[in-house]
Amino acid sequence: MLESENIAGKPREQAIVTYFQSRREAGLKASSLWCLYSKLNATFKAKYNCKLQAWPRLTSLLKSWDRNEERHVAATLSSDEVQDYIEQKKGTATAAIVACMFSGGMRACEVVSMEISDIVKNQVDGSFICTAARSKTGGHTKFHMSGIYASAMDQYLLLRPKKETKRLFLSERGTPIGKNKVYKLGYDVASVIGKPANEISKFTSHTFRRSAATAAAENGASISMMQSHFGWRNTSMPAMYVEQSTSSAQHMAGLLSQIQTSPGPGSPSQSQDVNININNIRTRQE
Repeated sequence: MLESENIAGKPREQAIVTYFQSRREAGLKASSLWCLYSKLNATFKAKYNCKLQAWPRLTSLLKSWDRNEERHVAATLSSDEVQDYIEQKKGTATAAIVACMFSGGMRACEVVSMEISDIVKNQVDGSFICTAARSKTGGHTKFHMSGIYASAMDQYLLLRPKKETKRLFLSERGTPIGKNKVYKLGYDVASVIGKPANEISKFTSHTFRRSAATAAAENGASISMMQSHFGWRNTSMPAMYVEQSTSSAQHMAGLLSQIQTSPGPGSPSQSQDVNININNIRTRQE
């Protein structure tokens, strides 16, 4: 609120802009500058009863740096590569975590907060119905684990330390596995399956969510199905995956081909509903 400009000791906009420019010249990335902006904003609100949003010049400057900065997104794995890791690490907590993150498209903070009560085993076919608390939307989504992914969970549960805790994923010592362990899981998986050394740093805990979304889009999942499964607030993210998928490109090529051949009126539609099940995507033949 610019009407608070006369508060004693309150910095003016130019001083704050100059400060941010100096931090940018010192090498801080846009993401770090936004974190700094958030902290300063809280300070200004508490001390001066105003917000930095009142200074559009500052926010415009940050947005321009944000747009011009190269984004480093997590590299993806194929379902075969995910299954390769699970096979090599079967019986371990990390194999079960990878299976859960890929099947449910989970974030690191979501998977470490899972409790025993969040998974229910179907005694008939051995599959699991899991509940995921979505950290960014505050809601919950359910997902299905079957095949090799369910086996990974089953084998882990048999060896899971017997401790009085609700937390699902425990280390061999019986302590809850935390975010720091899961954050490094992408690197570990890339190393185990033999990714080149110069590429390993591109794999993070977000690799499994991105890999699942990519695989789902490639296998025909719709935007609404992906939004529901991955717990996104709006359709912009699932739309991006669908639009970039080979499946979408092939579908468009088919539509253009039909236009070129001028099918007669009343031709049957080739579209069909697709049920998303991440576990069935290019599953290995036993």
